[in-house]
Amino acid sequence: MEINTQSIKGGNSKTTEVGYILISLRHNQDRISIDDFTGHGDSYKQREQQEIMIIENGNMLFSGTKYELFEILKNNNLNG
Repeated sequence: MEINTQSIKGGNSKTTEVGYILISLRHNQDRISIDDFTGHGDSYKQREQQEIMIIENGNMLFSGTKYELFEILKNNNLNG
C-alpha cells in the first residue's frame, strides 16, 4: 500500500509505502484502519486482501475487505 501525505502547511506531498494505516479523524474514537499483513514473527505475511475497519465514536461500523465495503456502498447508492 502507498499513502500520500502533505503537511498542514501544504507544500509537496510525500509518498510512503506502508503495511498498516491508522487515520484518526480529529480524535481516536473516529478512525479508519487498513492492515495489509497478518500474524506475528514467523507467521507474519501479507494478507490476501487488506482488512479495513471503520470506527465511529468507538463503535465498529465496518470490518472487512475493500470489496465488501464497495458492495455495501453500491447497495446503499452512496457512490453517486
